[in-house]
Amino acid sequence: LALLDDARFAVRDAAVLDLSKRVEPVVAALSFVVNSESQQASRNAVWALSRIRGEAARAAVREALDSPHPGTQLAAAHSIADHRDRAAIDRLTAILPTAEPAIRRQAAAALGRLGDASAVPALLTALQAGGDRFLEHARIHALIKIGDREATIAGLHDRVRDVRRAAVIAFD
Repeated sequence: LALLDDARFAVRDAAVLDLSKRVEPVVAALSFVVNSESQQASRNAVWALSRIRGEAARAAVREALDSPHPGTQLAAAHSIADHRDRAAIDRLTAILPTAEPAIRRQAAAALGRLGDASAVPALLTALQAGGDRFLEHARIHALIKIGDREATIAGLHDRVRDVRRAAVIAFD
């Protein structure tokens, strides 16, 4: 576990690989490292957990979305998308408006990959909030991948009505 924070890349990578082969017995220890002060060790613990099958490893990765380290959150969102972990939808939608732009982009990409229509309202709200073009693209792409035409159109119509109301109020 200590080697997850080693200065040498090859040593860290070998530690991630070795820990991921130990499967279930190491999940609790990796969960502890996810909450460590070292961003590098925390992120590498998520990468090791993402290689381990089983609900305990998925739960630990979901918990990593709450990490104070942006790199750890990015790794967790990436892992959730790769494993198509539907249990993480609520956590991903919760970080859409609050996290750093890179994390918001990865959360939107993960929601798109999960393909759950329950994420459409959160993605539309996040889209309305604005952001850079890359962030906007990730949200739109997620909506396209989810493919719930009716919910998306209904949400867009609601947004247009809100904009019209705001314009009328502003010009009165």
